Amino acid sequence: MKNIYGLSTNMSIILLVIGIAVLLLVFFAVAFVVAKRKGRKSLVNEPFIAALKVALGGIENVNNVEVLQGRLKITVEDLDLVKLDDLKTLAETGVFVTGNTIKVLFKEDSELVKKALDK
Repeated sequence: MKNIYGLSTNMSIILLVIGIAVLLLVFFAVAFVVAKRKGRKSLVNEPFIAALKVALGGIENVNNVEVLQGRLKITVEDLDLVKLDDLKTLAETGVFVTGNTIKVLFKEDSELVKKALDK
């Protein structure tokens, strides 16, 4: 016997079971990723922020901090005070310097790092 889609009853049941299995697999994959992210330790802690401030030449050397496309854009007063090697060890990827502006990406949320620097 065929249903309205021209499939046999057995085939319809098989497709329904496969569809449910795929939905469950996607659900558990998303749940796993969310749980893994919640379990990560945040690097935005006091020692990290203290090291970042020292690498930037002190918080008084920082004129402005912005978040652009996930990266921190930090404008400093005097680039000579910035310890670029220390900053590179804290960064996830490279440190890009243009004039007195430093663009850097950290492993953790840039918004959290910006808030910590703004305090």
